[in-house]
Amino acid sequence: MSDLIRRRPLLTFYVLAFVLGAIVTSIRLLDPGAMGAMFKDMRTNPWHPNMISVFPKVLESPILWTGYLFPFAPTAAALIIVALGWGRKGLRELFDRFRFWRDGVTWRQGMMVYATLFAVYLAAVAFLLIVLVLREPNSGLIPMLQRYGSMPFAIFGFMIVAPFLGPGGLLEELGWRGFMFPLLVEKLANPLLACVVIGVLWGLWHFPREIPSIVSGNPAMLKGGSWGGFALNQLQFLAGTIVASILIAYVYFKTGGSVWAAILTHNIGNEFAVGLTIFTKSQLQIAGVAMDVETPFKVAIAVLIVATTGTQLGRRREGT
Repeated sequence: MSDLIRRRPLLTFYVLAFVLGAIVTSIRLLDPGAMGAMFKDMRTNPWHPNMISVFPKVLESPILWTGYLFPFAPTAAALIIVALGWGRKGLRELFDRFRFWRDGVTWRQGMMVYATLFAVYLAAVAFLLIVLVLREPNSGLIPMLQRYGSMPFAIFGFMIVAPFLGPGGLLEELGWRGFMFPLLVEKLANPLLACVVIGVLWGLWHFPREIPSIVSGNPAMLKGGSWGGFALNQLQFLAGTIVASILIAYVYFKTGGSVWAAILTHNIGNEFAVGLTIFTKSQLQIAGVAMDVETPFKVAIAVLIVATTGTQLGRRREGT
């Protein structure tokens, strides 16, 4: 097994991550309505979904443990593969990526990267709020803000804290950007191409979570409301994971390969997808295609990164 892992680390990691995710999804099928009930409660009684706030719900309905276990699958796969293939030395190297900055990045440079990341995040939040106020004053803005607090300083403070608490980034990224991405960059010698590859694989890994809707036999249960809408939704999701991979890679490289850079960038993206826009249902129509209001903002930043850094995406030659 050790020899196979060393010869095919990318393949063995991805297969294991996919299988673990599929197993968790099959467990979720034992009570397919539990997750939907939690999201309905989240809309009815505005609260913010994160590692801490979801825990009481998990105690009430143990099937909701799958909400933690599914995103943990890539990290669990990485830990297993590294332990079997490289032992303690490999695990130490993997966990070393939890440093906030690495490989010659000074603390001042690292802090500047994170400060810039959060400045862009807050600018995007401001952009979203302006769009909502101008386009749809009654689009759910108040319930959205209530999820973060009742006073302006509390709302602002929790928006800063929220990216540190999101289960998506916290539980997934040691696998995706801590283990898989460095290997892809080394193998392909092209960070942009590596982003496209991991973006597609990352997006496809999420597919098992759609199985409960598919096996229901009711097209109305599908994302998009129909089979055609479902297919379009999945294509948009894959495009989104590629764009997100470019954004994550840039911050990751600027910190010398820190998993925290990936965690925070990932969770900031999720903050828009789940935390900020779940009440608003506000979308833009561009070339006849409906998309979330923050999508053009993300795409514009990704295009700017590629235009200014080329295929290297800010990669430090002496490091990652």
